[in-house]
Amino acid sequence: MAYARSTRNAFGGPRDAGEGAVRLVYVLSTAGRSQGFHLLPARKRGEPTLEESEFKALFDSLHPLDLEIGRELRSAQAYGFLSDGQVARLLPLLTKRRTFMDGERVRPADSKLFPRARAETNEQGRMELCLGFMDEDGDWFDPSQGKVVAGTQAFWIRNCRCFEIESAEPWQMARWGRTPRIALNKDLTPSRRDQLTRDLRAAGIPEEDLDMLSIQRGPPDLFIAHVWAPEVEGEEPLVQVTLEAMYQGQTVRVLGHNPGSPYLLGSEGADALFERDIAAEEEARTSLRRMGFRFNKETETFLGKQELALNALDPGRKLFPKEWQIIRSKTAPVFHKDLTLRTEVKLLEERGLLDLKINVSTITVEGDTERTVEALVKMKDLLAWLQSGKKYLRLEDGSYVAPSENFRKGLRLLEDLGADSDRVLISPLCIGLLRLMNNTAAVEAADDATRAWLAELADSNTPKQLEPPKTLNGELRDYQARGLDWLGMLHRHRLTGILADDMGLGKTMQAIALLLKTREDEGPKPSLVIAPTSVVTVWRDEVHRFAPTLKLVLWHGPPKVRHELDISDADIIVTSYGILRRDSEILKEIPFRYVILDEAQSAKNAASQNATAVRELTSERRLALTGTPIENRPEELWSTFDFLAPGFLGSLRQFRKRYARPIGRGEREPLELLSARVTPLILRRLKGEVAKELPDKIESVLRCEMGEEQQALYDHLSGQLRKEVESKIEQIGINKAHLDILAALTKLRQICCDPELLKSPEGTNVPDSAKLELFEELLREALDSGRTVIVFSQFVEMQKRIIKVIKKLGVDPCWLHGGTRERDKVVARFQDPEGPPVIVVSLRAGGTGLTLTRADTVIHYDPWWNPAVERQATDRAHRLGQTQTVNVYKLVCAGTIEERVLELAERKEHLAREILGSEGTSDSKRITTTDVLALLR
Repeated sequence: MAYARSTRNAFGGPRDAGEGAVRLVYVLSTAGRSQGFHLLPARKRGEPTLEESEFKALFDSLHPLDLEIGRELRSAQAYGFLSDGQVARLLPLLTKRRTFMDGERVRPADSKLFPRARAETNEQGRMELCLGFMDEDGDWFDPSQGKVVAGTQAFWIRNCRCFEIESAEPWQMARWGRTPRIALNKDLTPSRRDQLTRDLRAAGIPEEDLDMLSIQRGPPDLFIAHVWAPEVEGEEPLVQVTLEAMYQGQTVRVLGHNPGSPYLLGSEGADALFERDIAAEEEARTSLRRMGFRFNKETETFLGKQELALNALDPGRKLFPKEWQIIRSKTAPVFHKDLTLRTEVKLLEERGLLDLKINVSTITVEGDTERTVEALVKMKDLLAWLQSGKKYLRLEDGSYVAPSENFRKGLRLLEDLGADSDRVLISPLCIGLLRLMNNTAAVEAADDATRAWLAELADSNTPKQLEPPKTLNGELRDYQARGLDWLGMLHRHRLTGILADDMGLGKTMQAIALLLKTREDEGPKPSLVIAPTSVVTVWRDEVHRFAPTLKLVLWHGPPKVRHELDISDADIIVTSYGILRRDSEILKEIPFRYVILDEAQSAKNAASQNATAVRELTSERRLALTGTPIENRPEELWSTFDFLAPGFLGSLRQFRKRYARPIGRGEREPLELLSARVTPLILRRLKGEVAKELPDKIESVLRCEMGEEQQALYDHLSGQLRKEVESKIEQIGINKAHLDILAALTKLRQICCDPELLKSPEGTNVPDSAKLELFEELLREALDSGRTVIVFSQFVEMQKRIIKVIKKLGVDPCWLHGGTRERDKVVARFQDPEGPPVIVVSLRAGGTGLTLTRADTVIHYDPWWNPAVERQATDRAHRLGQTQTVNVYKLVCAGTIEERVLELAERKEHLAREILGSEGTSDSKRITTTDVLALLR
């Protein structure tokens, strides 16, 4: 066979260089019986070889080629001893130096060798596969007549001539020198022969040389699995599988191990052998093992138990590979296709319950026909099967069924409803689960009343529309009217729920409208509203504004004042969580129409005193208002519903087991079940959903009541400052008393912001700030709702305290004040969508020249005297480029200078100029002494 000569030659390379360098000669010899060679350097031929120390001394002065050889020698484990692989790397260099072997110089051969194989008969008459080499002329070379050296390159050395061997895997040539002859007998199993063929092919043996290793072979025509169940009474399901392979019409057993002989007598006659596909048979065995079957030596079958046995026996399952032929015995049990649920519901209006009747049917396949019959199974057995997690359910007649996932979902819903038999009474609050049941089972109503009830509650997003209360002083926006419809639906059906609209959408107004509507329709009866201390007065203001016909009583102030309040004809009683804890023994004795939790997250900890106190109250109905029904954990939702409907979500331990922990692990189904339960009882709209109904800018004043200590400090200082300012005005006149007035007003404003702003002596007990508490609640809700916030404040020290609160909520805010040098960088950081969601801005520093359109919420912590300055600051967010509705909140301490300034500002457009400057506009009236003293009262 002719070969094309390779252009690459291992013996090529650079010419000798370095004329002044030391040149060496080398003595190469084999290392006896062990693998490897001896290679020792000498200065000249005939001289003694160099000792290791002498060689090291010459190393730095060696010729470059000798240096390369020397590096290999020095890397050897023992001086002068090299492996075959090392010699293979060095031979191209050694043939360029004076290298001697057996007294003759080692030189490269003129031609390359190529791996070949041929069959020969040995002296005993047995066939052998002989491995050898051929050159381009077709001459044969026996490896045993020389020395094969193999590594990253391969050479054959004979009579000091080095022949390069052309091979894609030169390292395989090493074995050729050791075992150049391979017996072609029964020990050369098919797998070994296949591997040998692959090795020889990879080494470069041409296909024509490998024909001698070929034999008639092929994959099985078919695998046949005989599946049968031994008749064993009372035992777990058991199955035995006999596996067969068919080759050219012959079948052979496939056992748990390879056969003794891999050959079959071929179909063409006795002289032709057919080799079984052992790999394919092993893969078939492996498939059975992967399924879970284990080979039993006694029965010589593959055994499967329990669920695996049922999977194998069930003709509807696709357990085995689709190309196998499956033959099942007649002793296999009957298998049904599926189970179906049908539930019949009836409203027991007088008891306020739903009567749920459950029917379970089975689907049986007979030929091409499906038939539905009553399933012989009890609900307790179904629930036990569901808890077991098994695939198959055994019916009372001994048949089996693997219910579908849809059936499992329906059964889980029934379990969630508390069903333990084919009949169960459930609360109407479970309408969400019934609605979900429609997707997993047919829900049938028993009478017209129940159908009508289900029809309205089936889609709680479109309840019956209500006429707004006649005495409502204001107009509900469309989404607020729909919120009232939803609240009215809950009221009609004696349900409870959570109004969870986004902050700024008017949850308070919708609740007031509900209370006003129920009073008009059902007559007077008191309702109790519990809110954080900081927003108690918000309810007072909102009721006075929108429902002036309702009598509201603030259950607030010192105990003596509270306990003397007349609430006999009150429509709404508003108190705080803190007061409720102290007066729960009094308030729990009053039968209320509604108990409403505002900012219901304040009672989210089920073990807290707040949660305990609200659960003890007595009322016909209950309602919760919160913009953040879940802040951190699902348990917070449980706590709210434990107030609204005790037992609706089970005990806290049951809730954690059934919902919270699986949801925490990322399980989808418990999340879907919980969502189905509570979704009809929660109404939540985000600003983005109702943006078309909202104005571009919504301004709100949030008032808070100061605590007793803060109020006492304010009253004391305001009285003292009033006297001082009044005296100063009498002495020098109001125009010249400008600085004194400003200083007095500033001190009172600082007390409203935070008494810490006043410089008190060390050790002084400084009261807490009610406004700072209100700010923290407002900001937490804003952050939980994904809002981006600007906080304005005039006082630098107050800005620092505000920043501490923001950081406590987990946000590191931007800060822009009069001392900020790189304003652009601060603004760019806030405007960046990945930047902090809060920026604190000094009112003066942020009044002009800024664009903060990323913000959709503006909080004026200490409202400015001049409304124009406030508007200018607000317009940092509410300006060209803003694509969102901007909510503006002004935080005000009720009954203080802040509230009176707002009142005066409405009457006097230029109040700030009158206070802060001597000049006024021609059409504005100067502030009078009476005005100033009114501010200080």
